[in-house]
Amino acid sequence: MANLGKILDIRKTQGHIADMLGITLHEESEYARAIRIKERLKKEKNALIILDDVCTKFDLDMLGIPSQSADEKQKNLILKEGKSFDHEAETETNQIDVSSIAQQNTSSEDAQTKGTSIGSSKLKAEENYKGCKVLMISEVKQVLGQMDVKENYMFLVNTINVDDAKKLFMKKVRIDDKKSELEHLAAEISQKCYRLPMSIVTTAKALRNQNHLVWQETLKTLERQKLTGTPEYSTKLSYQLLENEELKLTFLLCACMDQDALVSDLVRLCIGLGFLEGIYTVTEARDKVQILLMKLKESGLLSNSYSVSRFTMQNLVRNAALLTASEQKQFFILTKGKLDEWPDEDKLKKYTAIFLRRCDVNVEFSGNIKCSKLKLFHFENNGRHFKIPKNFFQEMKELRVLILIGADLSGLSSSIKFLRKLRKLCLEQCSNLDDKLCTDIGELKNLRILSFSGSDIKSLSVALTQLSKLQILDISNCSKLKVIPRGVISNLTSLEELYMSNISTEWGSHDGEKSQTENASLSELADLNLLKNIDLQIPRVELLPKDLFFNNLHSYKIVIGSSNRHLEPEHIVPEKYELLRYLAIREKASDFDIHSQKGIKMSFERVESLLLEEFNGVQDIFFELNLNGFPFLKQLSIVSNSSILSLIKPKQRSHSEKAFPKLESLYLHKLKNLVQVCSCKSLSEPSFHKLKVIKVKLCDKLKNVFFASMAKLLVSRDN
Repeated sequence: MANLGKILDIRKTQGHIADMLGITLHEESEYARAIRIKERLKKEKNALIILDDVCTKFDLDMLGIPSQSADEKQKNLILKEGKSFDHEAETETNQIDVSSIAQQNTSSEDAQTKGTSIGSSKLKAEENYKGCKVLMISEVKQVLGQMDVKENYMFLVNTINVDDAKKLFMKKVRIDDKKSELEHLAAEISQKCYRLPMSIVTTAKALRNQNHLVWQETLKTLERQKLTGTPEYSTKLSYQLLENEELKLTFLLCACMDQDALVSDLVRLCIGLGFLEGIYTVTEARDKVQILLMKLKESGLLSNSYSVSRFTMQNLVRNAALLTASEQKQFFILTKGKLDEWPDEDKLKKYTAIFLRRCDVNVEFSGNIKCSKLKLFHFENNGRHFKIPKNFFQEMKELRVLILIGADLSGLSSSIKFLRKLRKLCLEQCSNLDDKLCTDIGELKNLRILSFSGSDIKSLSVALTQLSKLQILDISNCSKLKVIPRGVISNLTSLEELYMSNISTEWGSHDGEKSQTENASLSELADLNLLKNIDLQIPRVELLPKDLFFNNLHSYKIVIGSSNRHLEPEHIVPEKYELLRYLAIREKASDFDIHSQKGIKMSFERVESLLLEEFNGVQDIFFELNLNGFPFLKQLSIVSNSSILSLIKPKQRSHSEKAFPKLESLYLHKLKNLVQVCSCKSLSEPSFHKLKVIKVKLCDKLKNVFFASMAKLLVSRDN
């Protein structure tokens, strides 16, 4: 499933589809990415693709969805309840009853909430390809017409009937007693919601556990509403009845973020603004935000996304939320629009947040604009690097969060020193990030979050050691970063999360000997006692400190060896902010003694995703690397190996072995001498209990995968 929105982002939508298919797209061009998706879809016998919020015409082929000519296409499409349809349009369109939708949809909750259903037919791209099912959802009939969809494949979703409207309301408000004094009010309120599922669900969840007087006031307000205002009112009602200001502000921030936004981005935003009471660590903030998101989902204001690490918001809810943010919190929000002039000076003085996301800016950022109450400024440039003028932030002394993406920072140094209350500073994909600017950043003593990700920074300033409160540092994808002086990282003693993958720094020696570089050594990371999460690439094994720190981490993404080689598509690399224990060893084990690397061997005990590439010198994974059987491992990939003979070789043991109890996917590629995956008959439950997928390629000597006697272990007991 993917949400398209008003302005289609091809790469983002391709990424969503790829994630759901379990593949990683390494290609740069959209065309090459589409081919990868298309080839993957052709291997699927039963795939359903849901494209929600279709607002403009687009090419299915560019998303990697095989299609035919307009005359031969057979797509099932559903129109949302739309304001653009008149009575004549309704009579021309096939009509279906929403009350029967839940039986067709894989999620009856979503079906009732959105008022949509799933019907499907097959697309044939070529003779030997049976096709996949495609469902497109739109509010505008004309868009589907532009996509060459025939009338008999368009279905208008009607409002639900009176009885079902009442039943749906009663279910969501959790009233089982039909003789309840609230039953009559429930019937009237559901009627005044014009039997629109979205409004019914949102209003019912807002009124859950509210007293009789609140219900009566809601009914009176709805009686004054027009049809076009009902969904907006439902959202405002839910917002007003949220239990505290903390939850209200979190909801408005969610509305200002992208569709399918990352939970981690929201966590960092909340830390930056500093409004979570009694929260001091990143872990506490993440737990708190998860609770807030759960409450917002229970209120019907948020929805689950395609990934557990993301969340989404329906358009009707978002539009009402943005209006509320503008009116009540003085937010100025512009997304993918054109900024020709700034709001007048009186409005600028009242703004508490400014969001400019992927906008075409045709107005000069005049120096010294007065935003005395501004706490958040987010500017994401669309296209060329936009130059931030000198003194631009001088009159924004209350600023807590500053996010600049794709900007020219040559003039930033003159005004950033005024931002003494700044807690989050993100200068991502920016140019002209020089030493003077880094030195000035070191004066921002209240910083909790600092990101240079993707920018052209060449060295970290020693002045950054003054950031004693810094909890998150992100220098990932800084390809020009060569210098990290000794002591800079180790002095950031409050760090909880550190992201430093894909940088070109030459790490210094960790054994105290003089080296050609005065750069920091990896052993400095051991001084960060609060570190819980790290994203790190270690180019060579000899750079590994003797006492690694992996086992103290809550989560990590660590690559030992080269990360430039192309990974097989079956091996899924976690997202940067995904909380997962991921380890990739892409260096020959024969070049070092794995048994002398206690830190690495200890990490095998808790690792969840493991890649071993060219890891020669080990014949048996189980007996040589982890006798406890990798108790937390979910994904195992072994690539390009000539020494491994088996995952588990048979041995004379006095007891049964337990191995890989949580392993879900196993990928074996180019294992020249692999004879058996597992030939050990002494395994007991829950060995291989969770295994779902095994993929074997180019293992020429493989005789068998599992003995028939092991079949009973491969039957999942999960519901």
